[in-house]
Amino acid sequence: MRLRLGAAVARWVGPTLAGLVLCACTHQQLLSPLARAFGAPPESELVKCRAGLRRMQADLSSCRIRVEPVMYAAGGEGRWRNGGREWCSDLARAIAREMKSRTKASIEVSEAHPGLRFPEGMWHNQLGYLWGREKEYATWVRSSPSEGRYILFAELFSGQGRDEAAVQIYLFNPEGQVVMCELRRFRGRMPDEDPYFAGLVAKAVATTLELDPDYVFPPYGVG
Repeated sequence: MRLRLGAAVARWVGPTLAGLVLCACTHQQLLSPLARAFGAPPESELVKCRAGLRRMQADLSSCRIRVEPVMYAAGGEGRWRNGGREWCSDLARAIAREMKSRTKASIEVSEAHPGLRFPEGMWHNQLGYLWGREKEYATWVRSSPSEGRYILFAELFSGQGRDEAAVQIYLFNPEGQVVMCELRRFRGRMPDEDPYFAGLVAKAVATTLELDPDYVFPPYGVG
């Protein structure tokens, strides 16, 4: 009888404890493995992203942001493979002009391109590409003197010949910690794509600098 009761208790306690553990977890924690599988960084890295963004928001009026030449990808097939690639200083200057009226930070433009490799394409897993590319930019920022400046990178996957275009935006603090990492898509086949792109980047950065970091970098990569 004692053994049978012990077995019954064990059968009840096991599922109950499992249920309590699940209840103690947030939905972000439960979905974290899925987000990680698609390329989202671990929570330990996202904590640093939030802290970096908060610090920038608190000191925004004294911040200097240097806009790097834009990585421009044109042509190619469905995921922008095998098309043209170039670094565009004119697009960087257009972004800077748009940003000056939208932020309290000082805006500068770098005329020299960073010398990073060009991506072969955006690929199917866009979240994985976004954060994989972030690591390459972060490595470059950490190895290059920034003189206290924040560094802004943008990539434009042109809508030439297709119905959709895409932009990726990365903002790093002087130590190489990313404080903004975002992918946006917009309508392609527009005759004024470049001016629209510059305004889109400037508006996205200005908006991010006003948002709660927990919203920008949601816990466990699940928003």
